[in-house]
Amino acid sequence: MQLTDLQIQHFDTFGFLLIRDFLDDQTVQNLRAALDSLKTEESGETDTIKHCGRVLEMFNTDPTHIALFDDLRLHAIATTLLRDPNPRFLGDEYASFSTGADWHPDTLSHVPYESLKFGFYLDDVSRGGFLRVVPGSHNPDFSDSIQAFRSAQDPSPEIDGAHICMTQPGDLLIFNLKLWHQGTINPEGTHRRVIFWSLGQDHPTFREFARDFHTTSRRGEQHEPWPDLILKDAPPHRRGMLDVYEPDTVKQQALV
Repeated sequence: MQLTDLQIQHFDTFGFLLIRDFLDDQTVQNLRAALDSLKTEESGETDTIKHCGRVLEMFNTDPTHIALFDDLRLHAIATTLLRDPNPRFLGDEYASFSTGADWHPDTLSHVPYESLKFGFYLDDVSRGGFLRVVPGSHNPDFSDSIQAFRSAQDPSPEIDGAHICMTQPGDLLIFNLKLWHQGTINPEGTHRRVIFWSLGQDHPTFREFARDFHTTSRRGEQHEPWPDLILKDAPPHRRGMLDVYEPDTVKQQALV
């Protein structure tokens, strides 16, 4: 998938990009079913409308999400927006059902690498549950000023002028991890299923950051084997995105 110059400029300037209808209807249905099954197994709640919170680390357990991870269109988008032919997977992937959050960036604005998050929306969020962002707040000076503004008062004030990302099922929302954003809670009796996962530049600091995520997940320590599903029939670009380890580690040797 080739982004237009205007799309690239939009991401660079504002820190986010919305691509409509990235997933077809059947893929949306398949992902919904897979998420609902994982959440029911985790929580024991069979009424999917009551699902809330998050499902973590789907790529360890579910082939449907592995297939999404392998979509070459995503690899093309990441290499373009990150200006890096070899982006690395952060290991921070989860599905969110109704979790709200206060304003925050996912990484500090002064880290020496660029990274992004993919958000795959599976439900209509026009009634609530949408993401709000502060356009341009991935820029360090602007980010610092927001932090100072919010820290000056207790409780921290609302951010006026935020942009509402009004997504529909199948839409892909991409944003810089340095961007200030806030997730709203979906109204009771409605679904808000969205899958998030992140990639970053092949930079030593990011590789260390990614290793920490893998270690704290169910993927184990660097000298432990990868979970079977991670490397089963893995195409080269999946193996490349997992390459964040030192050469003498068990995980790295398995990728060669």
